[in-house]
This record gives sequence, structure tokens and C-alpha cells, in this order.
Amino acid sequence: MIIKNIELNNFGSYEGVSELDFNAEESKNIILIGGKNGAGKTTLFTAIRLCIYGYRAFGYQSLNSFYNRSIIKLINNNAKLQEPTKAHIKIGMLINNGQEYDKYNIQRSWTYEKNTIIESLSISKNNVNLTEEEIFDFEKYIMQIIPPDLFDLYFFDGERIADFFLEEGSKVRLKNAFLTLCGYDIFEIMNKNFKRMLSSSSINNEIVEKYIKLKESIDETSSKLEELKDKLILNYKNIDEIDSQINKIDAIYKKNGGISKGEWDKKFQQIKDEEKFREEQNAILKKIANDKLPFLILKNEIRNLLTQIKKEDDLSRIISFPET
Repeated sequence: MIIKNIELNNFGSYEGVSELDFNAEESKNIILIGGKNGAGKTTLFTAIRLCIYGYRAFGYQSLNSFYNRSIIKLINNNAKLQEPTKAHIKIGMLINNGQEYDKYNIQRSWTYEKNTIIESLSISKNNVNLTEEEIFDFEKYIMQIIPPDLFDLYFFDGERIADFFLEEGSKVRLKNAFLTLCGYDIFEIMNKNFKRMLSSSSINNEIVEKYIKLKESIDETSSKLEELKDKLILNYKNIDEIDSQINKIDAIYKKNGGISKGEWDKKFQQIKDEEKFREEQNAILKKIANDKLPFLILKNEIRNLLTQIKKEDDLSRIISFPET
């Protein structure tokens, strides 16, 4: 499989249509992609994986709400401001059929509106559009050529290639990938036949059936556990990408004269402190106005009143004093 070109539209950090040409000399079969943090390298790998495998890229067995939410997060944020939002990934590639190369164009498109997402897939082979049945067969064929669990071995971030072999669950993913390359259906059929043979043997059938059920339960739980681990890893990747985008936006914001969130928080705290201080001073002034200000304003009147009261009191005493 040789990727010749990629077109991204409103996907991740790629706003609008972005085209990448990977045509190279036949003798050179490795493509290196470089860029600063947040430039979109990881987004590009995610786009390739997603375009080829769809929901299987994230380890899901079918289209579901988790997958739809993941796609919504991957659509460019600026583009989502104008609904309905159109986004797509288009890959042109060559696949050797044993005699010559066939040219395929794969386009996975999405329409986002009112927090809902609609996905569509179109594939052409040598400029002829495939039918739904042919697309289904092609997807199975791709899974056999490069299973999703081996994708990161061909398209990888140089800084994180070790994680492919060392991170938790890597052994199981590698095993499943190689089983797929060897023909996973054969092993599945053999497993079922062995179970049937055990069930029909002279061994205690009840114990065998109980064992088989428990074994199937363990396998199913292990599979779900691996799927949850993959989702967790994907979420961590999404967090890293979002943090990178936030840092990029913050840098642009500061460059254009904006201040950081921390500075805003500091200013708002200063405003709160000033308002609290003002309320305290207003309370003091109000108390002074109620308790002391009236006496200060009427100081002279109060003095005159006291003098008048004293005179009237003296007069009252004189009048009440008996004549001799």
C-alpha cells in the first residue's frame, strides 16, 4: 500500500481544505513528516487511520455514540461555529494486486449539525466508484493487509514508537494483529471445533460446559478491558492534542496583546478585594452618619436647647419656691 496524497477538510487543526502530496521516487519508500508541537503531525496520523478503518480505528466493533463523540471532537472548532459543518478525509493510494498497482481513492466524510454527526464513505478503484458490497469487501481486505493493531508500526510518531511495544495491552494487540494477518477466522473455527469436541466427549459435560462458559466470560471481559484501555489511551491523546491547541491559541492571544487566564483571575480577585474594602468603609460611614453626624450638624441648636432647658429649670424652681 503506497499513499500518494491526502486531503483534509476541517479536521483537527486543519481548518478548510489542506492537501499533502507524498509522491516520491520509487526507490524511496519512507516518508518523514516534521513539524513543531501543535503543527498537526499526530492529527495527520489519526486522519490516515480514521479514513482507512473508520470506527475500527478506535477499537470499536460498530458505529456507536462513543465513536460519534470522538469524531465531533476531531472536527475543527472554528469550522463548527458555522453549521451545518462539512468535514472529510480523502486519501489516494496504490495497492499491488499481484500483477500491477490499482489506484484507490478513499473519502470518509462527516456532516455535523446540532451536536449530531452523519458519516459517509466512498471508495473508487481506478476511477470507478465501488458499490456498497464492494466497499464492504475492500474494508475486509484492508483489515487483512494492515490490521489496525499494526497500523502504528507503519505510521508512527518517532517520539512515541516505544509505546507501541511497551505500553499496557500491547502484547494482546500485537497477537490479535498477527492472527488477523494469518487468517483469524481459521483460528476461531478451530477454537469452536475444540469446544464442540470437549462437549461431546466422555468427560463430565456439566463441568466442561461450566468451564467453557467461564472461559468465554473471561475472554469477553478481557476484550472489553482492552477496548476500555484503548479508549483511555485515545482520550489521553485527545487531551494532549487539545492542550497543545490551547497553548497555541494562548501564545497567539498573548502575542496580540491579550493577557493570560491567570492574570485575569488575579485582576478579578483584586476587584473583589476592592469591593469588599469599599463595603466595609461604607458600613463604617453609615454607622457614623447614623450615630454621630446628626449631633455634629445640630451642635449649636443642641447647645441652645441645653441653655434653654437650664433656664426653664431654674425658672421652675423659682416659681415653685414658696414666698415668705
